[in-house]
Amino acid sequence: MYNKNLPGRVGLTPEFEDGVKTFIKWAKGQRRYIDGDKIRFPCRKFKNTKFGTPDEDYFEAPSVPQVLEEPTPTGHIEDVPADATRSRSVDGGPSSYCYGVARTIMMIQGCTKKLVKDLGLPVEKIHACKNGCILYWKDYIDLEYCKFYGDTRYKPSRGRDPHWKKSPYAVLRYLPITPRLQRLYSSRSPAEHMMWRVTHQTKEESMCHPFDAKAWKHFDRMYLDFAEESRNARLGLCTDGFAPHVHVSDDVNPRPSNPKRLIDVYLEPLIEELLQLWHVGVRVYDHALDRAFIMRAALMWTVNDLLTYRMVSEWSTAGVMGCPVYMDDTRAFHLQLGRKACYFDCHRQFLLAHHSYRRNKKAFTKNRIENKVARPSLIGDQILDRVVNISPVIEMPLSLPDGYGSDHKWTKKSIFWDLPYWSTLLIRHNLDVMQIKKNVFDNVFNTVMGIKGKRKDNMNARRDLKIIFNRSELELDERRPNVMPKAEYMLGKEQKRRVCE
Repeated sequence: MYNKNLPGRVGLTPEFEDGVKTFIKWAKGQRRYIDGDKIRFPCRKFKNTKFGTPDEDYFEAPSVPQVLEEPTPTGHIEDVPADATRSRSVDGGPSSYCYGVARTIMMIQGCTKKLVKDLGLPVEKIHACKNGCILYWKDYIDLEYCKFYGDTRYKPSRGRDPHWKKSPYAVLRYLPITPRLQRLYSSRSPAEHMMWRVTHQTKEESMCHPFDAKAWKHFDRMYLDFAEESRNARLGLCTDGFAPHVHVSDDVNPRPSNPKRLIDVYLEPLIEELLQLWHVGVRVYDHALDRAFIMRAALMWTVNDLLTYRMVSEWSTAGVMGCPVYMDDTRAFHLQLGRKACYFDCHRQFLLAHHSYRRNKKAFTKNRIENKVARPSLIGDQILDRVVNISPVIEMPLSLPDGYGSDHKWTKKSIFWDLPYWSTLLIRHNLDVMQIKKNVFDNVFNTVMGIKGKRKDNMNARRDLKIIFNRSELELDERRPNVMPKAEYMLGKEQKRRVCE
């Protein structure tokens, strides 16, 4: 909007000026919203009901004005008196220009927050325990101390200041999804996009949208009443970068910046709203079809990277039992010297029973034949049976279940099981391919380039290799134990130069 190259950064860019002129021209052509040569004036105070004549001479003055030394505090266009813009014209420019710019700036600066609120996009502020144990809402709204550990809700007062207002240690800012779903149908273009899947014809044996997938079609078969209304919303929850009460601009972030397994505490308002949208729904006006309907919504899955996976699911993805699908039924092991979990040679159990790789003793783990056949992955009801007796974090926020780490990796009973359809979904959690590709690329690139301190090929890795695998060409020479033989995948100096060019 502002041209920062001008003195005082108060001038407007040509693009902004052209945009305003284009908008005024477009507004004049909307017969439904005009009265003679007047158009509806954008102001919250009069709810866009007042008509006014657009001034097309706003931008005809020289391009370096001085505007609004003392703007009115209300921010309403109609509240600006004729002499309110006590501005100085540059090179004798007309004051109508300053007045026009003043009205535009005041509308943006003075009404933005109120306009956003009136758009139906509210923000709910819910106090939270500084340790992430509970939210002070519903039954706990009047508590001043954490019900589990007794931590105070509010920060200490500043002496005996009578005007001091209680300030909580942590605040969850929750943006309800129901008003945002209603807004999607309130305009023709997004309303038509919401129905794109109904009219779109997909080529056979191809998938261009999640509705082409098996999980979507399975959900339709399970809940016919939901599938009959094609305008019902199906949602996905992305939890990448979730920080419930962290402000980027703060010098010191309040804790917890990463809620880990306590994320369920902060998801309580969302789950409650999802239950309302599933059982009751909400009345929505469809602008594309020009009629209202009751819209319901369902959460189909979550999308996150592997580290966040363990936050939203019940199973920890760290260590040798870190597979969230086959859990404790894998061939993973710890490297003797590297001390890290290794999933090498865990894939042969998925091969056909007579595959030649199953009998190969050299290319994989030395002297081992794979006879195990992988079991089918657990369905929703089977997983629910395993966690049904585990307490959710809203009841035991800081205690892990008995046997964690030795017998299993269950960390909690997820709050998503409160959704009545969650156990019937074929896919509950999806991995973010973009994050995985980046991590894989970084590790492969650092290794083949031989970047010290970042490559995965190190001395302990070569010593573990000799114990487990048949890779004699990569093993350390006993006569030179501190020198690693160069691997075929390592780039030479000339090759590195060509990569970096």
